[in-house]
Amino acid sequence: MVMESKTTSKTSCLKALLLRAWRERWTDLQWGINIKTVLPRGVSGDVYNLADCILQQAVVGAGANQLVLSYLRHSLSAQLVSHAAVLQRLSKYNQLSKNHCVFSLLEFLEGMLPGVTCCGKPEETVLATAVLSVALWLKCLELEATLAESDEVLKYVHKLGSIDISMLCLPVNSEKWPGSLIQCWLEVKLIGNPVSSTTILAEQLQIFQTLKGFSDSRLYAELMRGSLLALYNVSQTSHESQWGAFAFLKVPHILLELAGKSDTINVVNAVELMLQHSPLLDAMDVNSSCSSLKCLLDELAKIRLLNEPQVKHLLEKRKTPPSLKLDTVPATTGIPKAIIFAESTTAGILKTLSTDYHKIQDALLGMLHQVLTGKSFELILAVATVQGQLRTLVNRLIRFNECSKSGGDKARSQLFDITFLMLVTIVQNYGAYAVLDTDGDSLFEQWVRSCMVERQRPKAPEQLLRLESLLQQFNAGEADFKAGVKWQDVLFNIAGVMHEVLVAWEQGALVASDVKRILDAVRGKMCCLPLAAAAWLCAYMRTAPQDTLLKPINMVQQLLATSVIEEDSWRDRWQLTCEIIRKMQRDVQLPLPTKSSHHLVSRQPATEQLHTAWTKGISRGWLDHNSARTLHCLLDTAGPRWLVSAVIQELLKLRYRDQLQRGVDLALAIFHVDIGGCTLQLLSHVLPQLLYNDLQADSLMEPQLPALAYLTSYCVYTAWDALSEDSDVEPVAKIPRLCDSLEDTKPLEKLISSLRQLLNMFEGGIQEGSITQQTYFAFYLIKSLVEVKISSANSVLAAIPPALISDLLKTLPELFSYPLLLHLHDVYTTSGRINMAKDLCVLRNYHLKNAPSINNNN
Repeated sequence: MVMESKTTSKTSCLKALLLRAWRERWTDLQWGINIKTVLPRGVSGDVYNLADCILQQAVVGAGANQLVLSYLRHSLSAQLVSHAAVLQRLSKYNQLSKNHCVFSLLEFLEGMLPGVTCCGKPEETVLATAVLSVALWLKCLELEATLAESDEVLKYVHKLGSIDISMLCLPVNSEKWPGSLIQCWLEVKLIGNPVSSTTILAEQLQIFQTLKGFSDSRLYAELMRGSLLALYNVSQTSHESQWGAFAFLKVPHILLELAGKSDTINVVNAVELMLQHSPLLDAMDVNSSCSSLKCLLDELAKIRLLNEPQVKHLLEKRKTPPSLKLDTVPATTGIPKAIIFAESTTAGILKTLSTDYHKIQDALLGMLHQVLTGKSFELILAVATVQGQLRTLVNRLIRFNECSKSGGDKARSQLFDITFLMLVTIVQNYGAYAVLDTDGDSLFEQWVRSCMVERQRPKAPEQLLRLESLLQQFNAGEADFKAGVKWQDVLFNIAGVMHEVLVAWEQGALVASDVKRILDAVRGKMCCLPLAAAAWLCAYMRTAPQDTLLKPINMVQQLLATSVIEEDSWRDRWQLTCEIIRKMQRDVQLPLPTKSSHHLVSRQPATEQLHTAWTKGISRGWLDHNSARTLHCLLDTAGPRWLVSAVIQELLKLRYRDQLQRGVDLALAIFHVDIGGCTLQLLSHVLPQLLYNDLQADSLMEPQLPALAYLTSYCVYTAWDALSEDSDVEPVAKIPRLCDSLEDTKPLEKLISSLRQLLNMFEGGIQEGSITQQTYFAFYLIKSLVEVKISSANSVLAAIPPALISDLLKTLPELFSYPLLLHLHDVYTTSGRINMAKDLCVLRNYHLKNAPSINNNN
């Protein structure tokens, strides 16, 4: 009560002094001298509402009293009142009908704004609140109601009404068309996970769009160009069907997911961008002897992303060289038309496989034999994959395989054999986790878990042995089985046969001719048997000593010997069997008798392999299939830490900005072999070692330093997005374990923790007056995190220590801007607003301090 009375008494004295000053027409200097007789030394006038007293007296009449306002202006200059107090009082004025007063107050506000700042910590938060109050006072509803729609002032009132941080735009990246990121990412992504869903791919593309600042039409064009370029790269190879299905069947549906049916204009604009790359379209047309563009546009028209007039208009703009003769081959010859034709075939096969086994057994066998002819099976798998029907196809093949596992008649045995081969092929190409249920109990699923040779899932050969043996039958050279045979017993016992034969040969109980006779009987009339035999031998060789590999290798080669059976159906099955066995050899890193471009191991050092793939990618601007496969192999062989470190070293060798921009895109795409693991290694190990290693300091400068910072921010945001999608990060087999909320949040927590530790390291390294490469990298990193942030990543920005921002601001104030600071802090939290206000005041003081010298220099 005593304090309140003192304040009231002092306020009364100030009002009396103000009234006297007005009556005696004091100058502002006289006011400044006399006010000090009332205010104690070192005490702000804000304590006694000095600004409120002066402004109340200034607006008593119809117009503002300029003499009294001069007292307020002097009080501000002498720091007798704070800017916050004046702004807060201005925002409370509501007599808008007094036009002259409003005009004078706005004039006063305009004059004081250039000097608005503060130096005292208690005022920082109050000033931010006061500025916001003034902005709202300028949004005011009373004024809006009196303005006509044609009045120019109205649009500014509306703008103030929707004032938000987003109004202060950050720089938008502008890159030349075409870019490298989307095509390189497609190669890496689809080799690692060819069954990625349309929704997941579309979401990841939208993340890239935000990071790179692409327009919608630019994003769509990059997707179409990237898919066609990848398809052209694998022309006339076994991967052509997969990429053809992606380019002509999957891409249209991704575009539909991205654009919706209402965004046809951007799709048209994207195709027109594509038309600028006529050499690629010409090359595609030469390979397929048909118009690839027409095939793509027709598919877009089917899902109503384009209408017929738009398709016609775009085809007319396509200038086909006169030397190209198109549409001169049968409808199923070129890959675009073959894929489109296979779409209906696949639908028919799935429908047939859904019917009752006993009703269609004979017809089904004939159909499946046709499927194995030529590239039909390859095309059907490709179509089923991009349509999300692969698991459905597998489940239906398993059902027919189960129905055929008992019985020895020829038709049933062949049906078991052919479905078994198809299923093994699918599992080899796509991985068991992608197409099989984790708890499936069918013969095939049990065999895959126990015996199947998989690249990343080694199985000990001892686990494959069974007590029973078929050695007596095979030793007699008998390939036929009795009626009623259970193929489950045969398949699981074939491992024991191979073990007995190998041991007997090594000990001299069998000679080479005996082994040949037994193996010829094994590969007699059922392809699944030599396949199962090779599976055990490959699993054995994975762990066997190097000097004991010759005999098992020879046994596998004997299993691959040319077949003497001439039946067409057998020949197709045998060809597929040989492909499966050779891939087993590659998956366990065994030498092949013929040259292959898909070895997992190479005599070339890993660093050289990476350098070759990197150099090709930088010089071309796109990534080829073999290079993308090599990157996956290098991840398996050397691990994510080595891969990230090696890629960063290659990036820092680049010297020009255009090259660095391409290098950042290529590196980001490469890290998508395992974006979560690579980003954690980048933050936890690679960057700390690089930034605090004196021997590498020379490579950390402009323009490499900002490029590395932007790459880091891209990785953080894409990893954040990927780790949020359990189904895309972990194999299907691990999803139930991750459904627990604690487990689900661990990967994201680890990512944020690693980022926070890195930033804390920078905070500890910044010393007063000391500017190092680590200082600049820390600034560029937080700047890039702000400029490329995605809407769901506030947790990423929350990991930046406020003290680091303040230290960088004091050390490198010339690099900061108001939009950067405003976007750095979370204005929806109290601490965020306080930190933002404090940093804004520091930057404002810096600008005021340096303004005169800047003007003098000009």
